[in-house]
Amino acid sequence: MYKALYFTTSIIGSTLITSSMFAGSFVKPKPEAFNCKDVATIGYQLAKDKSYTKAEKSLEKVRKECPEYSMGTYQYLERVYKHKLYDATSLSDKQKVAKELVELYKERLSYFPKKTHKGMIYAKIGSLMKDNQLGNAKEQFSYFSKAFKEDAAHVKKASHMYTYYQVAKELGKDKDVQAKLVKHITALKQSYESQLSTLTAVSQKTKKQQKKIKNIKGYLEDYDQTLAVVYPKKVAEQYVENRKSTTQVPVKKAPNFNEVYAMAKKAPSKKQAIAYYKQAIELSSKNKNKAGISYEIASLYQKQGHYAKAKSYYKKALAYDASLGRAYLEIASMIANTPDKCGKTPFEKRAVYWLAANYADKAAKADKSIRSIAKQTKQVYLAKAPSRSDIFNNPDQKKVKIPCWINETVSVPKL
Repeated sequence: MYKALYFTTSIIGSTLITSSMFAGSFVKPKPEAFNCKDVATIGYQLAKDKSYTKAEKSLEKVRKECPEYSMGTYQYLERVYKHKLYDATSLSDKQKVAKELVELYKERLSYFPKKTHKGMIYAKIGSLMKDNQLGNAKEQFSYFSKAFKEDAAHVKKASHMYTYYQVAKELGKDKDVQAKLVKHITALKQSYESQLSTLTAVSQKTKKQQKKIKNIKGYLEDYDQTLAVVYPKKVAEQYVENRKSTTQVPVKKAPNFNEVYAMAKKAPSKKQAIAYYKQAIELSSKNKNKAGISYEIASLYQKQGHYAKAKSYYKKALAYDASLGRAYLEIASMIANTPDKCGKTPFEKRAVYWLAANYADKAAKADKSIRSIAKQTKQVYLAKAPSRSDIFNNPDQKKVKIPCWINETVSVPKL
């Protein structure tokens, strides 16, 4: 009995040891600790290469596992979210991304307060909320107020100041904000004008200096446009002042873009406004501004019923900025509104809707932010165009020449 018991215990003991050893040789190794540096390096490079979808996965892991690793994580994630925001088509999708971006800004400020300018971040949040209809005007206004109260020196982007003023107007606080912005923008202009003066004095400029000169000129132009909206009277007065020469003889300044643009905004008639806008285009150094002003001229002509001129300026706007999809939509709208005036037969008159649909399609391809509405508009126009039976009953019609102000040819779809 004792021998049997001893034998069993030995066997059991031996078996336990053997099993332990056997199992031990196949135990899975513990997962390695998350390597912030390696994952971040991958994410940063993907973001630099504009592979934003792949970059987001790596960067979000770094943000979660090691939020204090590097401010670069937040800078590259900002690029990712801005790209997502640009691609979003519906308001709900845009709001979802905008909320994520707001949280990202707040985290950056929390983890890297010494390397992050509060004024810049708060102004970005306020603008982001306004542009994407997040929160109410009071909440949006609070971020702009914090920006100017805690770090006004780093509120430098003209578009942020413009949005601040628009929000203030909604709340009836535009008078207070107006004075603040005029003072702030004037100080920024003086600083940049001083830098510009120093740089232009350099005889042989490096590429970096040339680029900086171009950027500063752009900033100054943006500031003056913002001033023209915030306080047109101030701008008009500022740019019609006389300058004195060394002999103290008053010499009036030659008109520049900012003066003329301000005058266009204050013009008492559409005709005068158009004249000033045309002059402003010639004086502007930025294609984006030229595109915007050309669009405004086209809109004024359209309201007056001068469709040919309006179409011409919408196309000029597109020549300056190919992504201005709304210009295509406006052309489509004008074409669709004149079917009875541009064609002899019922078939020709309804053929204008094919052309209108083509322009709506161009709008969808040019500007992702209006892609959804542009596609819907296209379908509305196609529904009004000649039907399949109409095409069948007009076999000789391969193309339709549309006369009057449109003066274009549209192809008849194949059955």
